[in-house]
Amino acid sequence: MEFRTTMSESLWGELDINALKGGVETAEKQMRKLPGDLKENSKFKAVETVIANFKESLPVIVNLKNEAMKDRHWNKLTEVTGVPIDNVKSITLAKIFAMELQNFGEAIDEIVLEAINELKIENEIRAIESTWASTNLDVRVYSKDGTQRGFILGAAEEIKLNLEDNMLNLQTMSGSRFVGAFAQKVRSWEKTLNLVNETLDVWFNVQRQWMYLESIFVGSEDIRMQLPEEAKKFDAINKAFKGIMTSTNQQPNVIKACTSNNCFDVLTNLGERLDKCQKSLTDYLDTKRNAFSRFYFISDDELLSVLGSSDPTSIQVHMLKLFDNVKELIFTRNAKSAAARESTCRDRTSELARSVAASRDVGAGRQNSRIDVDAADAWTDRWLPSSSRRSAQEPMSEPSNTRTLKSC
Repeated sequence: MEFRTTMSESLWGELDINALKGGVETAEKQMRKLPGDLKENSKFKAVETVIANFKESLPVIVNLKNEAMKDRHWNKLTEVTGVPIDNVKSITLAKIFAMELQNFGEAIDEIVLEAINELKIENEIRAIESTWASTNLDVRVYSKDGTQRGFILGAAEEIKLNLEDNMLNLQTMSGSRFVGAFAQKVRSWEKTLNLVNETLDVWFNVQRQWMYLESIFVGSEDIRMQLPEEAKKFDAINKAFKGIMTSTNQQPNVIKACTSNNCFDVLTNLGERLDKCQKSLTDYLDTKRNAFSRFYFISDDELLSVLGSSDPTSIQVHMLKLFDNVKELIFTRNAKSAAARESTCRDRTSELARSVAASRDVGAGRQNSRIDVDAADAWTDRWLPSSSRRSAQEPMSEPSNTRTLKSC
């Protein structure tokens, strides 16, 4: 068996599986060509047994040559066969033969199966690592009224989709019986991606609140003057949020941005502080509506546009919501008082009983600028059908029998 002797000296790392298969097939053919009377010879039978054992070991040897086999798997093979293996690459095929692998077929198949499945998990983890190493947040310049106000995050739909896919893959991996060697790494990535997902949710909520309140507290000096404490609190929030966005613009990698500097906790805290600012703003608007209940007919943003403007005529665009059939007020030349109102019905103009002073502070000068509601209702009755009238008492009630017409 010159072939067996030659192959036995081959190093495992240099072993040619195709040459091994070809040698076995050649040996079998040569044995079949021998005369029949030799087949009863003891030497023939010994050689035939060697070839049969070699052939039986061949599928196992092919399995062990799988690239998925790592040192930890060879250590398990040592435990099964009892033959120590110091260095896989330098081991000879003779030592592999000495293990009598044909006697451990099932155990070896299980080791190889484990190696193959562990390699799949390892490759998937590498793909996840590669994906997030090159995934950046879309950081954009935020401008308003031609002025740069800082940075904001752009849409992150693709990032969210990748997060969902990768978290599902990690969940599947963690449930596999082959995850053992990578369990810690899988748990670490699950924790990281869950944190990124939660951080992004909070981040976009905070950004939405910040953009809304920033346009109010930074974009309107009038509101800042009327709400100085809230403006001061928002300035601190504004500084912190801009600091986060500036750092993110410099290092936009999504993993680093969402997991460093306690980003989740910081953003959560900013969100809570913004909620308080929003509540203070809502309470402020409610005081204005309580002072002039027709302000309930317009939205918060519309009311803020009135309160945040020093121009009394800013009320004009909301007149049809505030008063039925009143298209606009007609102000005096200096816009300090309203002298008449124009109807949408037949384009009629009706002069008020007396001029009404235009005051920015709703409620502060209320006693100096009232119009008798009876006179106003009589004017409405004249031009507006009763079926389409709307009372200022709906949906709220007004205990006084007078109404203030102001631009705040």
